[in-house]
Amino acid sequence: MLNTHLFFIMSTPLCDNEYGFSVAEHNPFFIFPYLQQLAAKHWAAGEILDLSRGDPGLGFCPSGRGRAFFSFLMAIDTVLNSNQTGFRIHRKGESAIAEIEHMIRTEAERQFAPAVAAEHLETLEEVIAKLQGLAKEEGCEISRLDVLQGIFQRSTLAGGSYHTPWGEPLVKLAIAGMYRDVLHDDTIRSHDLIFTLGVNDAIGTLFKMLGKEGFGFLQAGDTVAASTPAYSPYFNEINKRGLNIVEIPSDVPGDELTQLEQTAERIKVIFLISPNNPTGVGYDDEQVKKIAEIAEKHDALIITDEIYAQFYADFQTVWQHAKKRTLRLCGRSKIERSPGLRFGDVLITDEANEYLTAYFKEYSEAPDFRTQFMWSKAPGGTFASFQHTAAVPGPSQILGMLHVLLGADEQQGYVEMVDANMNAFFGELGLQRNNAMYYGLFDLNEVAGSNKRDVSIDKKLHDLAVKHGVVLIPAMKFFSEAAQIAVDKSQFVRVSLPNLTTEQATEAAKRIKIYLTS
Repeated sequence: MLNTHLFFIMSTPLCDNEYGFSVAEHNPFFIFPYLQQLAAKHWAAGEILDLSRGDPGLGFCPSGRGRAFFSFLMAIDTVLNSNQTGFRIHRKGESAIAEIEHMIRTEAERQFAPAVAAEHLETLEEVIAKLQGLAKEEGCEISRLDVLQGIFQRSTLAGGSYHTPWGEPLVKLAIAGMYRDVLHDDTIRSHDLIFTLGVNDAIGTLFKMLGKEGFGFLQAGDTVAASTPAYSPYFNEINKRGLNIVEIPSDVPGDELTQLEQTAERIKVIFLISPNNPTGVGYDDEQVKKIAEIAEKHDALIITDEIYAQFYADFQTVWQHAKKRTLRLCGRSKIERSPGLRFGDVLITDEANEYLTAYFKEYSEAPDFRTQFMWSKAPGGTFASFQHTAAVPGPSQILGMLHVLLGADEQQGYVEMVDANMNAFFGELGLQRNNAMYYGLFDLNEVAGSNKRDVSIDKKLHDLAVKHGVVLIPAMKFFSEAAQIAVDKSQFVRVSLPNLTTEQATEAAKRIKIYLTS
């Protein structure tokens, strides 16, 4: 029988040494799939404790209400956009609303049990009311037909259009409303958002736009600042482009802003990952205020990646202190547990758009900054040659919107579970958690009682996967090259804890401790 776990992660050794990889040489995102393969050769899929992957869809599911209601909408779509009858909802005006709603009720009762049909119809009323309320918060009115056509027009649910899906204005209402709550700012509006194919798409677009492929704002030898440790693709891009880096540590209490404050050369861009990947901690309000002040001093662009913000009740954002120069990146993948939707967003306020349009006037031929970003996120270049294919697909947008509108209760339970996992894992290892959420970063040599401090990190990762069924991702390359030189970072690993039950998180820590102390 095919081991499906092995089938999906199958890879070959990265080199011909005894372990098949080298932490010092290889990208950590190439190493962990290979470790998954090794574990799968020796352990049944259900026995493997995989702490390597940061996408929560591996172990836990997004909003059950959202998914169930999406299936209902898909069923209704088959009659509101029918090849058999020729009915097309986009051809109907307000006078047809009674006919459309009758068709919805009839089809619901035909395809679903009475209680289920009634529940879905009630949820439809809830979704319509929420979207109408969000529109009012932005000073506009939308009708019931506006909502129904936004959801069903051109069969958006089934992927009927690849150019800015018809339901996108509704989805932006939902996301903007969520951010008004999360960021405690009533001025955020739908048009402030640009949707991207995940946060990585936004990161890559910004590097492409600002770098030599775009209008050349960032050149080799320029200076940027960045959180450290950091999601390694940031450092890959910074190093590949020959940029100098000023570090903003998230793992050195009391020393976070020293380098940033003392830097004399012009800092062009500040890349802030807060809450941080891989440490799982965030900067406090005093720190983000100071970062905003330093950005003002250097006239620097701020790019803040806040994909983990909603795991923290007291999260502080630099965006609040430097709106005109800040691009805020976020998405559905982590808090809504739906990385496969590839549904991210960039928040660019009117204030930021106006300021950055003037800021980049000598570099860009676009009429404004938002347009330049849209051009740049198209595949193949920065002049919008393929812009019509760069939208987040309609089904992803509608399902993501439903997770936001209908998943609040499940989301809260999910956050509480992650918190419990963090306590269980770090408590079992006897390490400080430092308020981290979602991710944890630690040095294997810091585990009390370890008698393997002289064992190479390659062997440790190999043996943990093969002999103990625990998969970790090496974290050395999450640090800048300067940080790696200053202090040995080779034994650092990152753990991702949303994909395990609390019992599994405890068991993973036990296995790691047994290996290190045996």
